[in-house]
Amino acid sequence: MESRNRSFRRLLGALKARLPDLGLEKVDDPRGEYNRGWRLYSLLTAALAGCAAGGKGLGEVESLTEVLAHPLRALWGISRRMPDTTLRDTLVQVKPEELRACLHRQVHQAHRRKALCASELPCGVVSIDGKYTKTPKWDDHYAQRQSGQNGQPPYGLVRTLTCSLITAAAVPCLDAVPIPAATNEMGHFKLAVAELEKAYRGLNLYEIIMGDAGMCSLDNATYIHAECNKGYIFRIKETQPTLLTEARRILAGLADATAVATHIDVLPGNRTVTRRLWLTTEMEGWLDWTHLRTVFRLQVTTVEKDGSQTPQDRYYVSNVLKGRFKPHQWITVFRSHWHVENNCHWTFDMIFQEDKRPWILDPQGMVVVIVLRRMAYNLMSLYRVVTQRSDDKRRRPWPELLRSLQWALLCATEQMLEGLRCRRPFATGAAGGPV
Repeated sequence: MESRNRSFRRLLGALKARLPDLGLEKVDDPRGEYNRGWRLYSLLTAALAGCAAGGKGLGEVESLTEVLAHPLRALWGISRRMPDTTLRDTLVQVKPEELRACLHRQVHQAHRRKALCASELPCGVVSIDGKYTKTPKWDDHYAQRQSGQNGQPPYGLVRTLTCSLITAAAVPCLDAVPIPAATNEMGHFKLAVAELEKAYRGLNLYEIIMGDAGMCSLDNATYIHAECNKGYIFRIKETQPTLLTEARRILAGLADATAVATHIDVLPGNRTVTRRLWLTTEMEGWLDWTHLRTVFRLQVTTVEKDGSQTPQDRYYVSNVLKGRFKPHQWITVFRSHWHVENNCHWTFDMIFQEDKRPWILDPQGMVVVIVLRRMAYNLMSLYRVVTQRSDDKRRRPWPELLRSLQWALLCATEQMLEGLRCRRPFATGAAGGPV
């Protein structure tokens, strides 16, 4: 019992200390003057707590507020059961940009307390990847209309670009940028980078931006290099045929012994994955890619228990000097790129069940919940990986962690909250940005 209460106290301490980082009280209230029976702060806090506790719908958030511990009711201004219809009617009106600003403030504060330091590399790296969620509705702004196939009705597709700091141990989400219906990942990539730069200018949070082959273009690479003064790493496929052909000509025939770095992972079931890296500077300034400096070939070979092998070659282009990282660190960079999928998107889909249970089907409301879920993920991931001290607790499964938070929200007592520090409200500068 004492151990459980101590665990609850740590979770409650994290909530009490970190919720003020978001500045939820700064979100503009979109409701009419006579339709404010609930404070917007209380509604957003309840929705965020529901996300962090693994709630699968607004009905579960309503149930949570009905049995929420009395000390937390007083702390968050939730005096009674909060109807799910009230939550929905409010969330569909909130502007996603307002909540994205809260997400940015959360990351600023985590950076200040040095919770986002690169764990294995000399600088931060951001990976940008797209994510899509279906809805039966569309508005041609947040949701793009898709034609149904095989007799199925049309549907909407809400698309966002996830910007994740893959070099931090908690792999936090820095932004979730909605993709307008009129464009796609490639077309919106520069604007997403521009908004990322605006949100974190001056922090020295990251030095390099990574993107998959679907975002690789000369225009995007030039923007990162010239306008943002940052490094880029893009994977190249057949969508960049001239680059890929030249990279293969130089690197494809090199022997295993000439690899600059090799890394072997032993997986369960006597399976091994061997990664070999080759790089070249022969393509520096090649054609119109005047800023191109280094090209990579990463070979990933999986050896099954029966001895069968499945090698796969991946090619990357970058304006980063080859000496910025040691050879084995380059392998770490390329492996870390998948953190945006394996840590962020996997958690959103498998743990929070974002695709199956989006909470709201209205496109704007769906984007609002998406951003709330990113804040909840950051809150819990930082607690799990950074706040916890032992390796066993840092490996704690997500479902177990969310269940512990549920119980903490129900069982909180005045004694548990007594003495827990509460941060001052988030400060802003003259222009409204973080100070």
